[in-house]
Amino acid sequence: MNFLYFAYTFIILLGIIEKNYIVTSIAVLTMPFVIFYFNNEKVKSIINYKRQITRAQKKLAKNKTFEPFIDINKEPWYILELIPGIRRPIAKKLANQVRQKQIHTFVEYANFTGLDLPFYEINKRIIKF
Repeated sequence: MNFLYFAYTFIILLGIIEKNYIVTSIAVLTMPFVIFYFNNEKVKSIINYKRQITRAQKKLAKNKTFEPFIDINKEPWYILELIPGIRRPIAKKLANQVRQKQIHTFVEYANFTGLDLPFYEINKRIIKF
């Protein structure tokens, strides 16, 4: 998203410098639509992961098997905070940590997040490394 802001700013400034006001006005008019699109995609992904986590909790209660679906080394913090037992500050800290050093085991993940014991089983099932 930061690159998008940079690109639009660059196009607008270049249009003003080159006195190409048609390009500048098109960039200014399309910017809100592009921002809306990316925010809408973010909200859709959050809703999708919430549904998957709810389904996983129901399947776990019925002792059914399912595949892990959250890759903690790739997902952004707003998806990581949806994991049961993970709060927002821990999710942000985890997302920043995996940029430097990825997490490879559940024990490492549980120690880093300070995960409470009741959430171990659901987290083991939904998280992939």
